[in-house]
Amino acid sequence: MPLCREYLLIIVFSSPFLFFSMMSNNLLRAEGRPLLSMYVVLIASISSAILDPFLIFGLGPFPRLGIRGAALAAVTAQFFAFMFSLYFMQLKSSKYELRREYLFPNISIIHSIYSTGLPSIVANLIVSLVLIIYNHVLSDFGSMAIAALGICFRVNSLVTMILYGIGFGLMPIVAYSEGARLHHRLKQSVSVAMKASLLIAAFSSIILEIFARFIISLFSNDPAMTEIAVPALRIYVSILVFIAPTLVYINMLMGLGKGTLAMFLLFFRDTVLLIPLLIILSSRIGLLGAWLALPISNIISLCLVYFWAKRELRCFKTS
Repeated sequence: MPLCREYLLIIVFSSPFLFFSMMSNNLLRAEGRPLLSMYVVLIASISSAILDPFLIFGLGPFPRLGIRGAALAAVTAQFFAFMFSLYFMQLKSSKYELRREYLFPNISIIHSIYSTGLPSIVANLIVSLVLIIYNHVLSDFGSMAIAALGICFRVNSLVTMILYGIGFGLMPIVAYSEGARLHHRLKQSVSVAMKASLLIAAFSSIILEIFARFIISLFSNDPAMTEIAVPALRIYVSILVFIAPTLVYINMLMGLGKGTLAMFLLFFRDTVLLIPLLIILSSRIGLLGAWLALPISNIISLCLVYFWAKRELRCFKTS
């Protein structure tokens, strides 16, 4: 708790920079300039990676700050991302204008934004809720189990970020195709996205399963940690082949304007399925049950998502 407090009291100051960068990233992608959005993310990531060892361990002229150094590095990195986001938004090639009067709230615009963005808001809140409950359940098995979850989450994110990227790219194509009544193109786009996602997920799962022990050693050489984290990672990455089609279909539904349905399907997976399974299986089987709750809930969820997605696709005539 003292470490969490030290980190949080500093990292909270990065919030304004982080929010602006997140907003501008979406605006840059909507404007058709996804490379600039990628540059902002890379700037933040590389800056943080460079500053972390200097501020944590006190290399060179920098003081040794420990956990506070990690937080300060994150704040500085987000500030750099904010500055570059601001610069990209003000380029002559940009279609956007930054004016002082635009800072005042406009109720009608806020309403339209939230009516479209509510599913994403709810989905992210649910993810946060699940992580809180997951940590609470794993706390009964010690700090090593919580650390193992953090490792699994970060390793898995390297693959899921790619899968999310494919899904985000599919969404506007589905929307444009549906609007133009190009249903053949819509179905073809979903098929291509599905094949690419499954191929990446399957290949990544095999690599991560084989090298699970080596990957864990990059985070910690503690034998106790390895004993807990290796099987956890192998179970955790097994869900990638189920997450891939789920994300494709969810983004397809959102592209078709079925955001409420997509929100319900995600809500069902994470609250109706995952949380009860997590509590029940961990109490019955132990730590193994806590890891197994994730793949079981994702398999059941995929069946439900597949049913609704196929139902929507059957409504289209080939044109």
